[in-house]
Amino acid sequence: MKGPAGAERSQAGTSFGTSRLSKSVLGGSVSRGPNRASLFTDVAEQTAAFEITSAPEDPYLRSKQEKYAAKVKELNSARLQEVNYSLVEEFARVELEAGGDTPEHLMEAYRALRTITKEKDAIKERQYAKSYLEDNPGKSTALRKQILDRAREYLEDSFYGNVDKLVSTNPREANLGGVPSKINKVRAYLRIRAGRKDLDIENVELQMLGDDYCWALIFYLIRSGLVQEAAQYVAENERAIKSMDRHFTQYMAAFARDPERRLPRDMQSRINAEYQQRLRLAPENSIDPYRMACYKIVGRCDLSRKVLEGINTSLEDWIWLMVSLAREVTRADEAAGEYFGLEDVRSTVEEIGQRHFSSPSEQQCICYLLFLADLGWSVRKGCSLAVSAQLCRSSAFCDCSRLLWSVESS
Repeated sequence: MKGPAGAERSQAGTSFGTSRLSKSVLGGSVSRGPNRASLFTDVAEQTAAFEITSAPEDPYLRSKQEKYAAKVKELNSARLQEVNYSLVEEFARVELEAGGDTPEHLMEAYRALRTITKEKDAIKERQYAKSYLEDNPGKSTALRKQILDRAREYLEDSFYGNVDKLVSTNPREANLGGVPSKINKVRAYLRIRAGRKDLDIENVELQMLGDDYCWALIFYLIRSGLVQEAAQYVAENERAIKSMDRHFTQYMAAFARDPERRLPRDMQSRINAEYQQRLRLAPENSIDPYRMACYKIVGRCDLSRKVLEGINTSLEDWIWLMVSLAREVTRADEAAGEYFGLEDVRSTVEEIGQRHFSSPSEQQCICYLLFLADLGWSVRKGCSLAVSAQLCRSSAFCDCSRLLWSVESS
């Protein structure tokens, strides 16, 4: 499955594959009379201003909306008592307790928001207000950096959870054996993928180091957030890897040492030059695509093409690539053509959504991606209501999407 940059549609659906979302975010909607007013009047007024039609009334939908409204009342009460209230967690509880088919991407959006906002650490009222209301570049940059870092962390933890689940549910294929360490679980994951002929989509022979698909192993360790394990594997196999790639051991060590996953300027220039040379001169299908993927991630190479060539990728892999390549620094700190920040991630997601996602169920996926790419920033600028409504076609979801970030801004 190819990422969006240059991928074409297949007969089965978009280039991302068939969406898991097949129903409305807040359940089925069956017309049973005229629309009723939203329980959140300020949202209803703004919805009318944007000429967005409310969803047809439905008892199930109305009940769920009332439960969301009850959670907002609990939030107000907690604020008056000056106690913390986990709004996102409570909204997620509404979905879990409501019954019906709740799209997994909606629950993922709630889990991601909890991670990004650090709600588990108990958010205080207006905790982030100064970061986006005051003209303070330092504070706003720190908040945008938190959004990127925590979004990436969520996507990496989520991916490793899927690795662990696949290995545990397919013990014979995984053939884990020995010590069930994290690196061995990723090895077992690759064993399953290779056995199913699902490890690559090009007619390319993947490089081996012993029994390991070495570049694929390094890539998926990084994808799982196991950067130190990846660096350790490279260090333990330094001689063998140097025989394949003279400089990568240095790049990987520097990448793992830096808390922001940044290479020194001289290394950054060298790895980009090597990447471009291989891309330009190597015969077609002669380079392990995972080797090039490792270069792209470690060196932030070729930012004009934010896609992992020759690798089966999912929607989550693509947004992970976006937030991994993004950096929140001043433009003066980056070389020409190397600046790519949170605003660019958000713009890319919105552009791809309009180009590749047409059905309501597919557009709901974009809501999830926008939360990961900080739809909340747009909420605070007053434009998210129209965006979320147009994407999700649900007045109740508009109410909720606006309120999800009120834990910070109200």
